[in-house]
Amino acid sequence: MERIALLYDSVLDFGGVENHILSILTKGEQSRFKYLIFSNVSPRFADLIMELGVEIIPIPRRHPLNPLTILQLYRGLREKKIDLVHAHSPTSALWGRIAAYLVNIPAVVTVHLPVSRYHGDLKRPRSVFGRRVYRGLDRWLNHHSRFTKKIIYV
Repeated sequence: MERIALLYDSVLDFGGVENHILSILTKGEQSRFKYLIFSNVSPRFADLIMELGVEIIPIPRRHPLNPLTILQLYRGLREKKIDLVHAHSPTSALWGRIAAYLVNIPAVVTVHLPVSRYHGDLKRPRSVFGRRVYRGLDRWLNHHSRFTKKIIYV
């Protein structure tokens, strides 16, 4: 049975991403795949997915470029013997693809919104610089098959 890590960088509660993840969990081939969610979840979302036998591994909220997140995810992917990473947000796609590369497993990214819609719109030099760094990394990861096997646009 293949083990798939579903990643998200915010609290999963109810909305578009959550509906998408629920459809993966309920419509996927249950006999072939075991899903684990690497994200923080609300109590009501946890109740829904625990009924499906999905394990939840909380990820602490940190700055998107914090290497501790990558390290923690790397350890979790190895410990849980994950076969595929499936990220559902630009931030989780960034650290998820790097951690997947370190563990030597493929990563898939589902883009729910353009990356330009994330990371604020502050005009301060530090904010502008941070967005440019993030977008540059995201673009580079998108174009290197060793980091990104597939990109799905919703």
